[in-house]
Amino acid sequence: MKAIAVIPHPERQAAYELANQLAEHLMKNGIEVRIPEAEAAAMDRSDLGIPDHGIAEGLDLSVSVGGDGTMLRAVSLSRGVPVLGVNLGALGFLAEVEPEEATAAVMRLADGEYEVEERMTIDGTVSVKGEVVGESHRALNEITVEKQNAERMIGIDLNVNGEPFISFRADGVVVATPTGSTAYAFSLRGPIMTPSMKCISVVPIAPHGLFDRTVVLAPWEEVEVIVKGDRPAAVAVDGRRKVMLDSGGEVKIVAGAEPARFVRFEPHKFHRVLRDKFGLRRETDSRR
Repeated sequence: MKAIAVIPHPERQAAYELANQLAEHLMKNGIEVRIPEAEAAAMDRSDLGIPDHGIAEGLDLSVSVGGDGTMLRAVSLSRGVPVLGVNLGALGFLAEVEPEEATAAVMRLADGEYEVEERMTIDGTVSVKGEVVGESHRALNEITVEKQNAERMIGIDLNVNGEPFISFRADGVVVATPTGSTAYAFSLRGPIMTPSMKCISVVPIAPHGLFDRTVVLAPWEEVEVIVKGDRPAAVAVDGRRKVMLDSGGEVKIVAGAEPARFVRFEPHKFHRVLRDKFGLRRETDSRR
């Protein structure tokens, strides 16, 4: 183990303090520590700062210190390198350990005492008038196309595997992975899916019409979301806005070329996490 990135939540002092502690422990064990430049400066550790685009080069592992949003950013910066999540957030679906366990956990990383869990991602390519705009965007949770004017819906044409599927008007549409089924798609009453599954779900946002159901597709299928009419839409990847689309602009979404990878110290019990995070309970037999 030569290099580990520590990626703290950018606006939480507690995340900075814990990240600094973990960095010190790792460096004492001869491991190179990398922190994104902006966060390193905020921590007064500019000596460890690395530009975002250089974080993943030659990297062995990453440690995310924050909530699920920080985990999503760590996955993006790490580019396929396994990520350990230390939970400082409210839900922490993606995290593996709590703050009090963090120091022992990073030492286990250094000793190679962990396993890697892979999860499906999706890749989105934006096109305007048939011309691809920018690079492909990879998401762990979802890619969304949403209206920009609060009082007006947008028109959407939805194609599957290059063939027209349906046209509808709505506030937008979410294209999600199984991991993303407990994120934005969950709030739209999309299905909850075990994250080890491989499939793509298409969930309309407040549709005006009869199409208000989630469509679940095989991982080898392709989704095209085309904006129609004179109202603009925004494309967001895991909650981060990437580009604006006018009429005729489209996003083509397929299974990601590379999975996200998470550090696990024991098998991930998704249904237990789901129960605990949402406070789900079974009714008990009062006669017992």
